[in-house]
Parts: sequence; structure tokens; C-alpha cells
Amino acid sequence: MNTLVPDTDLDELLAPFERRPVLRDAANQARARDRLAFGRELARLQGAHPNPVRERIAALVVAGQASPREAMELAAEIARRGLFTRGQLAFDDGR
Repeated sequence: MNTLVPDTDLDELLAPFERRPVLRDAANQARARDRLAFGRELARLQGAHPNPVRERIAALVVAGQASPREAMELAAEIARRGLFTRGQLAFDDGR
């Protein structure tokens, strides 16, 4: 089951971006998802595991709700607060 334990700190950080309008059309979103999938596959081959927090950030970039630079800054703040770890602990992929 892929669930993220509700975390008001995380939701508070992501909410301003998630409220932004979607700026990319479906074709551009599909291209962005394909680029991300390639990067995810490379990371998986190097031992990375799925992370629901990272997926939420990626969805913002795919939709055009956050620029790549904003996503990096957001990820840095989430990491500083230790929210990636909490999100990873809440992720259960059934293994």
C-alpha cells in the first residue's frame, strides 16, 4: 500500500504549489513524465527506493505548478525538516 502519513508540515510546504494552476497541457505533461521515468529508472538501478514525498514534488514539476528550481529548493527545505525520512517510513511497497 502506498500511503503517506498525513504530515501538516509537509502539506503546509506543498500546498502553495499544489494550489497553483496547471500550466502544462497533456502532451507536455506526458513528455515531462517520460523524462522523469527515465531518471527514476536510473536511480532504481543504483539502489534508490520509491518515495511518496519525492513523487509529490515531481508531480508539481510535471504539471508546471513548480519550476525545477523551485522543486529543488522545496526538496532542500523538506530534507532540512526531515520530512523525506518520515515519508519514506510511511511507504510500504509490500516487500
